Formats: sequence, C-alpha cells, structure tokens
Amino acid sequence: MPRTPASPDTPDDGLVDALLSVSRAMVALAARNLSQLDADVTLQQYRTLVILASSGPQRSVDLARQLNIAPSTVTRMCDRLTRRHLIRRFHREDDRRPVWLCLTEAGKDLT
Repeated sequence: MPRTPASPDTPDDGLVDALLSVSRAMVALAARNLSQLDADVTLQQYRTLVILASSGPQRSVDLARQLNIAPSTVTRMCDRLTRRHLIRRFHREDDRRPVWLCLTEAGKDLT
C-alpha cells in the first residue's frame, strides 16, 4: 500500500525515532562524563550548571522555567549546589526582591 505524504501537523515516525535515539545518546554521554568527573552531581544539577555557564546569571524563576520544573524544586536543587560551592545566590542592588544564581569558580571548572 503506498504511503501518503505526512501533513505538516503529522510527525514523521522515522524522524521521531532518530531524535529519540540522539537524545538517548546525549544523555548517556552526559552521564558518562559526569561519572568521570567524580563531581557528585545529578544529571539535572549538571544541566542547571550548564545553563548558568552558557546564559550567565539567572533568576531562580527563569531557571525553573528553562528546566521545566517547579520553582520550589529549583530552590532545593540550588540548596544542594550551594552547599557544594558550585553556585552562589545573590541579590542585585537595583532590585533586591528576586534571587539570582551564578556559578562559582568550582562550578565553572565543572562545566
């Protein structure tokens, strides 16, 4: 039976499978790199560090949005990263309400 062309709204199964394979490979690569670093951070924590390394200081609410997690989850995760001296929290002088997050030197070295 001939295959009908996919409409723009219908995903191509081959493309979806390929993207999933690439995604799995990237996660495996990140996990392997983390294990070699002996950094004692989770994949989600490492992802947070990479976002801060590539985008610079972030408000915690913006970081939560980028990670697609609840702000309270970012708070707990950043508590752990702060205790490991990988990130630090700060307030800006012009607006002391939001909490901002940035990498420490140790966090930069890890990414």
